[in-house]
Amino acid sequence: MFNFSCRLITTELVKNPDYLKYKNYFCEYVPEDWGKGTHGGLFEAFEDNMKYSLVIIENSLYGIMLNYSVWNLNANRGDGNSFYSLSDESLIYKIEDVGDDGFYPVGCFIKPINAWSAVEDFFNNPAQKSDRIEWIGSDDIPWPEDW
Repeated sequence: MFNFSCRLITTELVKNPDYLKYKNYFCEYVPEDWGKGTHGGLFEAFEDNMKYSLVIIENSLYGIMLNYSVWNLNANRGDGNSFYSLSDESLIYKIEDVGDDGFYPVGCFIKPINAWSAVEDFFNNPAQKSDRIEWIGSDDIPWPEDW
């Protein structure tokens, strides 16, 4: 049984929410709603000594980027499996400041309604990244050398 810890747009932490309350933020996307808060969120699921994480970054020009990762809490580190949503592989070389000095590949931003599919899958089975969107491994992104 997974225990969820969630923040979306606000800094308010919600434990084991009804995830459908987040649906309209994605399916009826209004950039101004996201702009009233943090422009993103963090959904985490815990089971035994594992943590599954879905980071959400919103940008009104590009859409929504998701970052899925798995953490072994006993080892206090990720298991090397960090993946970013992917919309256009040719744009992963275009790294932009999407706000708050967050630099990410433009090609990793997807349509909000597509992001919802992955969010919904996360809540149904956080131990498996969604197969309803494309992903790219963090190691496969050409991050700038001077970072």
